[in-house]
Amino acid sequence: DTIPDDLITLPAREAWTDRIVDYASAAKVAFPAGARRIDAVVATVTGIVDGEPRGPVVATHGDLYEANLFVADGGVSGVIDVDAVGPGHAVDDLACFLAHLAVLRTIHPGYAHTGAFLSSYLDAFSAYVDAHGASRAGLLARTAAVACTLIAGARDEGLPDWEAAADQRLRIAEGFAALAWGSWLVAHPGG
Repeated sequence: DTIPDDLITLPAREAWTDRIVDYASAAKVAFPAGARRIDAVVATVTGIVDGEPRGPVVATHGDLYEANLFVADGGVSGVIDVDAVGPGHAVDDLACFLAHLAVLRTIHPGYAHTGAFLSSYLDAFSAYVDAHGASRAGLLARTAAVACTLIAGARDEGLPDWEAAADQRLRIAEGFAALAWGSWLVAHPGG
């Protein structure tokens, strides 16, 4: 909410979810063992986001996640990596943050504690998007999409466990997709 409103005049960029098919293709090349599962995530995501509201166009970061935020005294004190700032939807920034937070534990064991924060952020972000014209189902589906975009980054043949990390990221995407579908069904009974 504190991103200056006048940044909405900058050129628009597609959100991660808008390019899910391209990112899924890269994920399948990097982790071919998960190809069918990746396709299933994409089908769920696109089936939900195509009909869910995104909320108003606002000034967004465009690549919001924990490594791009500096925190001091319990508040955000700085933001970096602002090359994607411009018009967008808050739900996409929040989904980007959630997906990166969820995937952190696949990067290094020192991030194991981050999973404990995920539920709190998800609840707060769900309330925010509900109050700003988007939906929990859309937030969860977009989070699944961003998690899917992070699968290809796990491939590092110099690391012995890169396939396990790719699989963990895919399981995270699948988990968010399943939550999104459940949330969508609750919001659209008989749909």
